Amino acid sequence: MTTYLCLDIGGTKLKSALADEKGKLTDKQAAPTPAVAEAFTGKIRSLVSQYRSRISGIAISTPGTVDPVTQRLRFGGMLPFLDGINFADLLSDFGLPVHVENDGKAAALAEVWQGSLKDTDTGAVIVLGTAVGGGIVIGHQLHYGLHAQAGEFSFMMTRDPAAGDEKMVAHNGSAVGMIQAMNQAAGNVDLLDGQVAFASAASGNQAALAVLDQYSLNLAQLILNIQTIIDGDRVAIGGGVSAQPLLLDRIEASYDRLTANPAIISETLTKPEIVAAKYRNDANLLGTLYGLLRQEESSLDLKEAANEF
Repeated sequence: MTTYLCLDIGGTKLKSALADEKGKLTDKQAAPTPAVAEAFTGKIRSLVSQYRSRISGIAISTPGTVDPVTQRLRFGGMLPFLDGINFADLLSDFGLPVHVENDGKAAALAEVWQGSLKDTDTGAVIVLGTAVGGGIVIGHQLHYGLHAQAGEFSFMMTRDPAAGDEKMVAHNGSAVGMIQAMNQAAGNVDLLDGQVAFASAASGNQAALAVLDQYSLNLAQLILNIQTIIDGDRVAIGGGVSAQPLLLDRIEASYDRLTANPAIISETLTKPEIVAAKYRNDANLLGTLYGLLRQEESSLDLKEAANEF
């Protein structure tokens, strides 16, 4: 059995796990993400050293834009010291193949591989967190775009009259922001507790429901805008909040209301199936593993082709 080391670099947590080629995860760990470059690179190298004798490759999920050819990272989101880093160079002395994937695209790859888009030709994965990430799938393949920026939903704009970042999906599609607003509206003490926020809404708290309904409408607008471009079969909603059936129900209802008037929208556009993503906390680990497995498969195909000459 071949074993790989998977790393999921987050703004606050660094997750790691071992995985086999079928995606079974073991030895899962999580620790605070070091806030400075030297400590960060030291932590990454320490994890690789710890498992070096057991692994055959390294799969990394990270914020920022990853060049699919050079694997060099540009812009690191909450971790600006990641800008310009190339993990293959950083870890070259270990002599292992390294694959790096943007976190949102990694989550999309997990759904394409074994998740809710496994049998989908065209669709999208929308990952709800502090901001909004994800990926676009065309021909059952993740679409990167010319600059590897396809699926950066946070930068879409839905409220032109709003000021600054409030008109961006990153702001009005933020699950963290929505939970804070729901708890504040309901009078809950812990503004970051998502379970309490949704419990308030489920119990009929009208103030919390009003926040949830506006958020659901924002997401329905995003899904509609995506659908006008890709004409997809299915849209999968990821992130921790996707476990809340109430959210999916509200998004569905908002989409139907949004497209009912004017009627030409629903008469012209086929509605995509809106579902919860299969993977949540493990999505990035599994998705970047799938990227590594495809990279290895591609390398093997090239070697076989070369041997035929």
